[in-house]
Amino acid sequence: MITLNGQTLEGGGQILRNAIALAALTNQPLSIHSIRGSRPGKKGLKASHLAAVQSLAEISNTVVEGAKLRSETLSFYPPAPTDIPHVKQEYSIKLDTPGSVFLVFQALYPYLLRAGALAGVEGPIRVDITGGTNVTFSPSFDYVQQVLVPNLKTLGFPELSVEVQKRGWMTGPVELGTVRCLIDPLPSTTKPDGSVDCRFPPVDLNKYRRGIITKIDITVLAPDDEVPWPTTEPSKHDKLTIREYIEQETITALHNNLNDLPPQIINLEDPQSPTLINIHTSERTHHQTLIYVLLVGHTTTGFRIGRDFLLSDAKDPRPKSKKCDKDSHQHALVKNLIESCVADFENELWNQYDWFDGRHQPCVDEYMRDQLVIFEALGRLYPSKEGEKDEDEDSLEDERYWSLHTKTARWVCKEFGLKLNR
Repeated sequence: MITLNGQTLEGGGQILRNAIALAALTNQPLSIHSIRGSRPGKKGLKASHLAAVQSLAEISNTVVEGAKLRSETLSFYPPAPTDIPHVKQEYSIKLDTPGSVFLVFQALYPYLLRAGALAGVEGPIRVDITGGTNVTFSPSFDYVQQVLVPNLKTLGFPELSVEVQKRGWMTGPVELGTVRCLIDPLPSTTKPDGSVDCRFPPVDLNKYRRGIITKIDITVLAPDDEVPWPTTEPSKHDKLTIREYIEQETITALHNNLNDLPPQIINLEDPQSPTLINIHTSERTHHQTLIYVLLVGHTTTGFRIGRDFLLSDAKDPRPKSKKCDKDSHQHALVKNLIESCVADFENELWNQYDWFDGRHQPCVDEYMRDQLVIFEALGRLYPSKEGEKDEDEDSLEDERYWSLHTKTARWVCKEFGLKLNR
């Protein structure tokens, strides 16, 4: 049995999600204790973690002990590897709270890719998940649709599409949303003995480069209430809406902040091929707290770099005495959201460390990087084809860019005995 301490490294729900996915895929029994032990406040399983455990257990025919809210221990007993998985064409998962739908998705996706192929499922597997689509500390629907899905396609994964039926928010009037995920299983072949062979695509991020940013897409979700603070930007209307204000200010901030970056990262002023800044999605919300911005950079190597921000994560930097006026407080929060999102995006683009020993910046952003670790390991579950080189020792990713989440995901994979590049 694999035994994991849930307080290790990042010590959050990521350990649980990766571990149950790997347990189901490798048919190894799993025990986790001190679940989310490094998190402030209440420990143990939250609603989204519980939904992930229960859903994956049902889909994979796994026996589970300790699957209850706030439980800090969990045992997960997958069936024998000789059992052919039974995978349905459609699943519906419902959270009672606006917990992140895509944290549930993270636990299910790797298993459904392979199990769907082994079970001979034809066409995409439909998974509807009800919960939160734009919530803190979690991948948003927009990030998954515009960053994760295209990056997986670039890395050779089967078709995956996500659709939002309704948005779910944790702030303001709490609402549950629903997303639909359409997952094509891995390609498979039938061996002479009648068994099915399917493999995850090899993911070696050492051989990929980030490239130059050629385009930036902006997504703005905000209300169409009139801006209650003074503005200087011209508009076709007498008064800007909050959504229009955020769009204009974000474009201005991008030009101001990114102009000084070197041309090997981005070139906004190149007359031959200037970087385009484009409003990708502009969507009205219906409450002043429901504001979200996503910035996505398209690179010459086919990857997407993303950074996003919710109003609930913004701060009013002014002294407490100046926060009593509601309109000026809202203005300060919106300004901080825009400035923080653009600054985070700039930091993500910037090469923070000097190039050394042939090492390079990851081809994807910090938040995408940790989500790819499990696929690096799964892509090495089987021997490489004859003559195929596993990794290029002369060109390695610079591990100084790895977040604690990335290091934690690598630790979980190694505890399962899986190989990773390096």
